[in-house]
Amino acid sequence: MTFQVWNPDSFPLPGQAVFDRERQQIAAVSRAPANLDLFVIGNDNRGWTTFWVDGIGWHSDWFPLPGAAVFDREHQQITAVSRAAANLDLFVIGNDNRVWTTFWVDGIGWHSDWFPLPGGAVFDREHQQIAAVSRAAANLDLFVIGNDDHVWSSFWVDGVGWHSDWFPLSGGAVFDRERQQIAAVSRAAANLDLFVIGNDNHVWSTFWGPRVPMTLDVRIDRTSTTVPLQVGLHIGATDGIVTETNWHATKNGVLVPGTSERVPAGVALDRYLGIADPGAYRITVNRTGLTGPAGPTTLTREFAINAEVPSPPEPPVQPPVPPTISVAFSGSMEHARFQVTGHGFLSNRPDSIHGVAIRVVDANILIETRREFTGSSATGTIDHVIEGDLRGLTLNAAGLATVAISATDGRLNESEFLWSNTVRRDFRG
Repeated sequence: MTFQVWNPDSFPLPGQAVFDRERQQIAAVSRAPANLDLFVIGNDNRGWTTFWVDGIGWHSDWFPLPGAAVFDREHQQITAVSRAAANLDLFVIGNDNRVWTTFWVDGIGWHSDWFPLPGGAVFDREHQQIAAVSRAAANLDLFVIGNDDHVWSSFWVDGVGWHSDWFPLSGGAVFDRERQQIAAVSRAAANLDLFVIGNDNHVWSTFWGPRVPMTLDVRIDRTSTTVPLQVGLHIGATDGIVTETNWHATKNGVLVPGTSERVPAGVALDRYLGIADPGAYRITVNRTGLTGPAGPTTLTREFAINAEVPSPPEPPVQPPVPPTISVAFSGSMEHARFQVTGHGFLSNRPDSIHGVAIRVVDANILIETRREFTGSSATGTIDHVIEGDLRGLTLNAAGLATVAISATDGRLNESEFLWSNTVRRDFRG
């Protein structure tokens, strides 16, 4: 039986090589359970290394890597990564401020010398630090906070080689290239995660991985073709990365006041637009986000609505009689149940947006909290149940919440909809 425990104390590695504890930095990597490799820019400014092999122990001393390339031991640091048990890759920002690399392959040994990566991007060897990660044996990814304080990246793919140049990651976040450093890790072949201590001293992150594409599903319904009418706008939710969803309505090419709305997400939206004036209306919905790897795009749906003037009605013999409703409450604040019954409505209305609309209002702030539709009988009666949670209602100074319920079948009383009597119910908060 074995158990895990820390060694009783730290101990020096074998050999005579010494370094400067104030300026030089060790890079460590494991390419397999039986191997450890260490790297440092030595006192001669060359890359030095030593290694450990299970069953044998540490190499007798540090030794320089092959090649003539030299660096600055006081300012530059080596970054080491292993993409497979037979491979080691090293990176450093060189004296020309480009990123340099060398590599080791089992059975072949170290490359003859360091060499620069392709591309024209340059960095600051005294302040910037490369983060390297391998998400699979065929991949290497590098990250650095660039000269514009955005995060930049480059990558290598087996059989293809290095990307032609460094490029910035998407997004507007910026950091301080002289003081902040990126930490990179891969938890699976399809994932990369980056971390940095941000300008607000919180830890910030971004990630790369599989995503489903953003979609835009929009449905429009309307109560009639003539004014006054009500248009329902229904925007479906979506998975994927969404920057924002927005919509607006125009009348004869001019923005309708109060209809411009932006939501920084891909959630579902349901909105209703009352139209009392005739004209050519157009509702436009946009959603910006990712539909593929090429970058952000915007999906758009547009709907034309012609609101016409109705034929003049015959003069009414008498003003319409408002319908009447009664409301019976049961349940609790958390599980409230209102049974709404009434008479005097238009007969045979369908159980849809073209039927009888029942409005529920938070009376303390005069905000509609729910609108449901029900049908009417051949004699103009209704019987409809509304259920919900009332704990979010606004309390007045006396600690009372008030629900006001009314209904309309869409008939007009002068210029307004003909609403029934309003039934109010108080609740102690």
